[in-house]
Amino acid sequence: MKRTPVTSAARRGGMIMAFVLAGLLVVMLLGAAFAKTLVLQSRTARVRQQRQQAMWLLESAAQRALYKMRDEDYDGETWEVGAEVLGGGYAGVAAVQVAQPTADSAMYHVTIEASYPADSIRRIRLHRELNVKRELNVKRLDMPLEPGE
Repeated sequence: MKRTPVTSAARRGGMIMAFVLAGLLVVMLLGAAFAKTLVLQSRTARVRQQRQQAMWLLESAAQRALYKMRDEDYDGETWEVGAEVLGGGYAGVAAVQVAQPTADSAMYHVTIEASYPADSIRRIRLHRELNVKRELNVKRLDMPLEPGE
């Protein structure tokens, strides 16, 4: 069997094919990195939106508790807010517990935990504890939006 000699044109064709394949590999890697960045940004935006919704739910639950505490026997509730009210496609829930003041203190201890979306494994859960004086003539309860503020 005779071997046919490889010509320089055939070698150049093989090198061009190798460069084309390397270029395609680079383009595919850049495309995959871009797609991953888009997915991560989408998830981050969704988490931020859900966290903001949970913050609003928490503040609303605090305002609701303050209003209902005008009734002497209010000790808290589990407040379920439907998706149609929140406008985000998901329902939310806020659990409010009110500890009545003791004999040596004139302060109610209010604990609020808000979850949004309520039925998701990846829900955002926020927790606040407030001390409220017995005089409930306050129109608005000012709460920090972030823990530690």
